[in-house]
Amino acid sequence: MPDTALQLADLVFDDCKPPSQRNRLVSRDDFLATYGDDARERYFQFRAFEIENASNYYTNVARKLDINIGKAQMWENGSVPTPVGGVRYIRDLGWFADEWTDTTRAVAKLVIGLHVTGAMTNSYAPYWRMDALEEMYRAAFDDAGVEVAVDDGEAHPTERGGPIGRALWVAGAPQGNDANRSRLPLWLAHAPNDLVKDCARILVLTRSHQNRPETDMRMMNLRREESWYRDVSALLELATGHSTPPWDGGGITIPADAVRELGLA
Repeated sequence: MPDTALQLADLVFDDCKPPSQRNRLVSRDDFLATYGDDARERYFQFRAFEIENASNYYTNVARKLDINIGKAQMWENGSVPTPVGGVRYIRDLGWFADEWTDTTRAVAKLVIGLHVTGAMTNSYAPYWRMDALEEMYRAAFDDAGVEVAVDDGEAHPTERGGPIGRALWVAGAPQGNDANRSRLPLWLAHAPNDLVKDCARILVLTRSHQNRPETDMRMMNLRREESWYRDVSALLELATGHSTPPWDGGGITIPADAVRELGLA
């Protein structure tokens, strides 16, 4: 991959994570923050309760840690705060990994898919339109550990959709209407080359057309901020090594050489 492409991506995907965090799609702290300002406090309260309660009666522990007795009783009986349950679920799926695994690669593809073939409500409920990428999506759902039901071509998580949606949002998925899709995720500038290509293919296959084989492809004009199109151009250059013209007000023209490099010619 040419150094110029990497430099361009680093420039366009500004405010990138520091090197120690570049491979972590979902951080626990960012995930907890989606539940509100006191989520971290509740989380660490609960963890302290678990540790202290191993050798003390829960009422004594509650007084010692200044935890509401009723809340402590619920915890004693097996209930956990919603943020704690969410953290444990996403942790058990393997989404907090700080390296690129089959799981986190699948999550990355699901995030990119939400930029072009799906959406996520303001209550963190995601769905994907399967369209021409059904095989890719089904493999990604399997690797990410997400059970889905498909209704009229749309895939929805069948369980724990809230934590899944929150984690996808932390990883860079857009939320709400198209106007919110102003940037592609920052981790794309530092992802493995083969994953970058896969993500580029998702964008191109779902939103582009080609009049004749072996020619340029045209990405349709979508309701996106200009910054989103700049990121797409940078991503395509990063993935293929071929310069892609910026958004011209009506879409993006993807050169034939870049199309061939993506294996789409």
